[in-house]
Amino acid sequence: MKRFAAPNMRDPRATAAFISCWRLRDRQHQSDAAEAALATMPAAPGMVRFSVLRALDDDTLLVLAQWTDPATRDVYLADTRSPRGTVDALVPGIERLWRVTALPHRVVTGPAIDQEPGCIVITRQPVPPAERAEQRIWIDAEIAALTAAADGLVAATFYATDDGSPALALAEWTTEDAHRAVSGAQTISGRQEGAPEPPTGRRYAFVGAVGVEP
Repeated sequence: MKRFAAPNMRDPRATAAFISCWRLRDRQHQSDAAEAALATMPAAPGMVRFSVLRALDDDTLLVLAQWTDPATRDVYLADTRSPRGTVDALVPGIERLWRVTALPHRVVTGPAIDQEPGCIVITRQPVPPAERAEQRIWIDAEIAALTAAADGLVAATFYATDDGSPALALAEWTTEDAHRAVSGAQTISGRQEGAPEPPTGRRYAFVGAVGVEP
């Protein structure tokens, strides 16, 4: 598969995703795990792109695998022992915190849509596993928050999960500072009652991706 140096979170070929979060011991362990995952990811039928992101505020990694459809994704996920074992042999001690299978539900573009994202923020629905209707209510609220604080927003992809996990969003920002500016906003005197809270979430930087050309 080809290595990509720029992110593509919104590839129109992808109608299904697998998202996972890994915890590492320190920054070097984080870097080693990211490179091992990218170097050893095998080509698989239906895989569009496999991206790795490193957390800016801790030592986790976010892994995003985008697929043409849920069926091909699920066939691959039915037996991941070989690629997982290869990565673990190269970089022992990876703690896999959570994983979800999801479907892109809605994409929202921001005023910075023509810019390349420098910071990607993941936000997860802060409730126990939710029904699809509850996920959509949360997604609508997150869209309102992003719309209210759109400066620096490139785009956001909202995922409804198909494994019973809470919904989540991947928001692309021009820079880490652009997201910090809106996430650090506080309620001020005169703010309209009921206005959406500023968007928060965990910040990541793109490490690299492998996949197939459009």
